[in-house]
Amino acid sequence: MYILDRQQTTLGEPNPDPGMPTRPPSTFPGDPGIRGPRINPLDAAAFLAAQEEIRKQLERNFRADDEPGILDRRRRLRQAFQSVPNPFAQDLLGRLMDGNDPLARLFRYKIATATRNEMLSILKKKLEVI
Repeated sequence: MYILDRQQTTLGEPNPDPGMPTRPPSTFPGDPGIRGPRINPLDAAAFLAAQEEIRKQLERNFRADDEPGILDRRRRLRQAFQSVPNPFAQDLLGRLMDGNDPLARLFRYKIATATRNEMLSILKKKLEVI
């Protein structure tokens, strides 16, 4: 980290000391001057919607003999996992593998292992595309 003195506070101008980097012009979120991954707002909204649908489906309770309900939940989970945008697949996968995350606990305890593996494979396929 560099500390600039008061004479070097003008934005976008080179520093008189050649050993110090120039300060970039003032930037704000969404400005092309900011480095890092670009997040499409539509992808972020789709991710939040998919995450909320996943949580909603995992919170549903069924009797052991309610096969149509269990199959409906699995179908809706499949759709929700498929709707996760590719750039967010790694984030969701990491979250589901974290033992302390509330969504991960629901994921681990509320659905069968076969369903869990199917949902994780959907996310892993999305990672191959990236």
